[in-house]
Amino acid sequence: MTLNFLHNSKSKLAIIFIGVFSIIFLYIIKWNGYSGDNYQNIIKSDGIGYYNYIPSIINGDIGKQIENSSFLQKTTNGSVVNKYFIGTALVISPFVMPVYLFHSRENKTLDLYSEYYQKAISLAALFYALIGLVAFIKLLTLYKIDSKVKIFSLFALFFGTNLGYYTLIEPSMSHVYSFSFISIFLYKIKETNLSSKLNIIILAALFAIIVLIRPINILILFTIPFLTSNILNKLKKYNLKSYITFFIVFSSIISIQSFIWYAQTGNLFVWSYANEGFYFSNPKVFDFLFSFRKGFFIYTPIALLSIAIFIIIHFKNTKTLLLAGVFIAIIIYTLSSWWNWYYGDSFGSRVMIEFLVFFLLLFAISLNKMKLRWRQLTMIIASILILTNIFQSYQYYYQIISPYDMNYEKYRYIFGKYGNENRLILGGNNDIIQYHKSKPITILKDSIKNTDNLSNKQSFEYIIDANKLINYKSSFLIFSCKINKLENDLSKVYWRISHKTNTTDEILLTQFKINEIPLLPNQSRVNNYTFRLPKPHTITNDYKLSIVNISNNEFQISEFKIELLGITN
Repeated sequence: MTLNFLHNSKSKLAIIFIGVFSIIFLYIIKWNGYSGDNYQNIIKSDGIGYYNYIPSIINGDIGKQIENSSFLQKTTNGSVVNKYFIGTALVISPFVMPVYLFHSRENKTLDLYSEYYQKAISLAALFYALIGLVAFIKLLTLYKIDSKVKIFSLFALFFGTNLGYYTLIEPSMSHVYSFSFISIFLYKIKETNLSSKLNIIILAALFAIIVLIRPINILILFTIPFLTSNILNKLKKYNLKSYITFFIVFSSIISIQSFIWYAQTGNLFVWSYANEGFYFSNPKVFDFLFSFRKGFFIYTPIALLSIAIFIIIHFKNTKTLLLAGVFIAIIIYTLSSWWNWYYGDSFGSRVMIEFLVFFLLLFAISLNKMKLRWRQLTMIIASILILTNIFQSYQYYYQIISPYDMNYEKYRYIFGKYGNENRLILGGNNDIIQYHKSKPITILKDSIKNTDNLSNKQSFEYIIDANKLINYKSSFLIFSCKINKLENDLSKVYWRISHKTNTTDEILLTQFKINEIPLLPNQSRVNNYTFRLPKPHTITNDYKLSIVNISNNEFQISEFKIELLGITN
């Protein structure tokens, strides 16, 4: 798919503008930044796991990797498997492999995480994002959307959601690649003559790649009735040969994952998320949509606007509302049922990025049917939401918004704030409890009523006996205290959680500011904290909860309470 498919020159210019803007942004901000080597953190977080397939295959050690605490998981037969699917690595490999081949020919030392490999990931994400945007424009063209509405919807999709952030800032994550192939898939479904053998092959290949990037993407099938209302009649035109063709193409591509699993474990099928799962009987729908932690509608409000205007415009068209509503309900229910409904560190609800094309399709369809004055009013509201998203993207990138631990109080505190003085200003830590099938067991409950004024660099300690935890799969730490601030600044006072090794050393697990939000002089506040503790290796690997007071300023702690829960399975 190329820009030649865009018949409208304004659409071409809009895509080109986004591309040029993105390249400039990458060069100035993401690749250089303050230090000149900002590219070093392009492959990060879950992206390390997705990318890991490439160096492990090149180095020939895909079946010899060592278990870690994140993406390399030990299976029941003792082998180690990458819990992520290989799809992301496959689609970025055309950008990474030329760098590898060039370095190999130059006899350079092969550091597969060095500068040009990192930058190749940036270019891959931008390429696929632009392809996805082209497909989005083409999809809108099939709906006969007005040119101005198409262009506005295009900018709303890229700048008004977290798609732009994950394209430019965190390109090693899988979401932009899912978005791209899903956009193409939806366009082809709407445009395609399903009885054509070539189109059957194309759709099967697209669908296989979509699933191979993220298996949950299979939910995109529920958009087909909305896109093609007569899908059942079209499916009846399929003959047995067509179904066989689709199955062969789909299975051939999907089988890549089975070959990888076999190389890693000796088994053709592995459930690589053995320590994680869904709580289908207890979905966190409200939190998933409206919480200030990662709420989809809080951090991507244009999606809420899209649904609202679609309902208003199609209020009397029950069938259309039902077809759109079924898909939206299914993805929200399924994604909010995951044990970690906010999906860890992220800007907004990152797992919804792949499906944003559908929400903005609803937006464009609705906007196109409005009378001029209502369209203009809606575009003004949408423009405010786009600017809000851009500002919040800035806040998140510069660590004003916490990557994992926001709540209403924190959101209100940092609302509208900018500048270096507000970076890393928030504290606290509130994990959710690990995935578990049985009710957690209370291991420990304790409290300390008051402490003396604290001022020294490590002025409070609480030891957790590893012997109490050794028989549990993992444990969950819950503690709270009242902080009484005196006249001094507490911005450099931290909780530190560490554990002892078999020697006298300590390994830091986490460190975070003692106050969730800064306190005024002589102000008091009760802070609540939670943290997921890993299983200790031996009974001598005690955990230590302590306060590190770098500033040496005085403060008081009272009403300290601690509870420890054991996870059995």
